[in-house]
Amino acid sequence: MDARQWQQLDLNLLRLFVVLNEEQNLSRAAERLHITPSAVSHALKRLRSHFNDDLFERHGTKMRPTPFCKRVYPLVGKHLEALFEALKQASVFEPSNSELTVRIAMPDALEQIVLPDLVSHLSNKVQQLRVDSVVLQRAEMESALLAGDIDFALDVERPIGQPVSHCPVLEDSFCVLGWEQLHPETLTLETYLVANHIGVSRRPQGATVEDLALRQAGLDRQTVMRCQTYQAAIALVHQGVGVLTLPMRLATSLAITKGLSIHPMPIHLPALMTHLYWHTNALQDSAMQWVHQALLARFSAVSTLVQ
Repeated sequence: MDARQWQQLDLNLLRLFVVLNEEQNLSRAAERLHITPSAVSHALKRLRSHFNDDLFERHGTKMRPTPFCKRVYPLVGKHLEALFEALKQASVFEPSNSELTVRIAMPDALEQIVLPDLVSHLSNKVQQLRVDSVVLQRAEMESALLAGDIDFALDVERPIGQPVSHCPVLEDSFCVLGWEQLHPETLTLETYLVANHIGVSRRPQGATVEDLALRQAGLDRQTVMRCQTYQAAIALVHQGVGVLTLPMRLATSLAITKGLSIHPMPIHLPALMTHLYWHTNALQDSAMQWVHQALLARFSAVSTLVQ
């Protein structure tokens, strides 16, 4: 058999070759392979053509292997068993002896809160781990998950359907940063609405998340400046430009907020929910299934996991 014939050889034919050697009977071989005896006969003809040898000779009800078949069988059987064992092991993810790369898209503000903890948590369980945190492009999130460019995404809740699935994993509330440093009066809803505010959004225009929440309550505030990042906004708070409304987890996690007062909002606003997004088919892979469960377990441990 030349190299081209080997490349065209069906793996199922090799499986049949091994089973026929073990059973030496067409009917029993058919039963083990869950096919009909006629299908076994047809496959045997293809094998004989590939090997250019009879392989098995009929002696009553027995199919006796030829000398060539006896010589080839141990090698084929050994390597076929090794191949099936390798495929079996590959289909089951074992964190303690595996290499794993996970790509998670998230907003930069959320990255500061969750990434160090997630990396620490996963690294303790996976032998060799690489976590790539990439920029979240909301308009492209669905297509990136579908294409496998990212494995998971973290973002606010947004309307998206199958085959992308999502669930809430982090609950947060808004707070006001820097009030006491800029305003002598008590923080109330009235004083909050007339104060100077700094907004944060990467979009060139449009309402921020907290503005949308306020408008749902029929309220409006005075935004005097808009930034792309919370770090820049906090620097402006230090300069006395205005106060900043931001998620409580972010306010308490950033060292640059030191020296600035943190107050609860003077009005109850809906909780800020972060959702985990993934492609449904991705969980057919045992490694991604493990990561998915590990992420949910970790978020559940550090926050209120909404059912």
